[in-house]
Amino acid sequence: MHIPKTAGTTLRTLLELRFDAQRTVPADQVMRQSFDGNYPPIPYLMELPDDVWSNTQLLRGHYPWQLMKRFARTPVTLTMLREPVARSVSHLRHVRRNAAWAKDLSLADIMQKRAFVQSHIANIQTRMLTMRFALDDPSAWPADVNQPFPLNEESFRRALVTLRSFDFVGIQERFDESMELMFDMFRWALPNDFPRANESTDDVELDDELRRQLAEINTYDLRLYDEAVALFEQRLNHSIDRSGASDG
Repeated sequence: MHIPKTAGTTLRTLLELRFDAQRTVPADQVMRQSFDGNYPPIPYLMELPDDVWSNTQLLRGHYPWQLMKRFARTPVTLTMLREPVARSVSHLRHVRRNAAWAKDLSLADIMQKRAFVQSHIANIQTRMLTMRFALDDPSAWPADVNQPFPLNEESFRRALVTLRSFDFVGIQERFDESMELMFDMFRWALPNDFPRANESTDDVELDDELRRQLAEINTYDLRLYDEAVALFEQRLNHSIDRSGASDG
C-alpha cells in the first residue's frame, strides 16, 4: 500500500526487482499506455477478472487496504509511513513542481485550496488505512484514495487495527532499518545499498505558522505515526533478537 510521499516509490522499485513483471498489477505497460504512467483508478483493478488476480504476485499502488480482499488468499501486506508534517510538505512541494495550477504558488498559498488540502493532505495516512467500500457494488467504488471523509475515534481505532495487521510497516525516516527489516522478513540477501527514487531537492520553506496548520489538520495521522513507530521498533527488536539467537 503506497501512501504518497513516504518513500513508497523506492520500496516499490525494490519489490519489482524480485517479482515477475508479467505477474505484477498494475502492469507497467498498462500504466504507460493508458494512464500516463500513473496508477490506474480503483475501479480498473476491481474489474480485472479473477484469473488475473489469482495469477498476481505483486499488487502495488496508491490503493486502500481493502483491495487485499480481491485476492482468493490473504496476501502479505506492506506499507511505509512518514512523519505527517514532513509528508505533507513533501506532497505540497510535489504538487508545486508538477501541477500547472500550483507552479506560481507558495506552499502557504496551496494550503488555501481547501478541497485539495482535504483530499490530498489532511490525515491521508489514516484515511487510506480506514477506507472501506462495498466490494460487490460498483457504484460504491471510489476512483482513488483521495476521498475526503470525516474521521472519528472509531475510524481511528479501525486504522490502528489495520496498521497492526500489516506484515511489514516501514518508517520513511528510518528507511535503511526498514529495508533491513523487510529483507529479513522475506529472507532476502541485503544489497550493498538501497536506491532512492523521487528524492526532493527543494529548499526548506516551512515557517512556524505553516507547520502549525499542517499539524492541526493531521491530528489523526500524528497519532497514527507514533503508533507506527512503536510497532516498527517492536518488530525491529524482535528481528534483531531472533538474528542474535540464530547467530549464537
